Amino acid sequence: VNVFAGINFDNLSQEMAQGSGEHLSSLATLMGVPVELQPQFFALVQEHFDAILQAQNATPVTMLNGLYQTMASHPAFAQLAAKG
Repeated sequence: VNVFAGINFDNLSQEMAQGSGEHLSSLATLMGVPVELQPQFFALVQEHFDAILQAQNATPVTMLNGLYQTMASHPAFAQLAAKG
């Protein structure tokens, strides 16, 4: 997940803002988000985009930390966040 986020950081940032995309879908799969929950995951990521990216100086590491924190606060994804 860390390597994927690092390589695809710019694409992931754009797709998180949009709430959809091939890279975001791949990230969800790598994180273990079941296919049936991915639309809910995409909506969560889009809704909390600013918190996930944590300002303009975001890095892949801070993005993933923000994503895991956001997931931890959502019942459907808390268990997956704990694995990250």
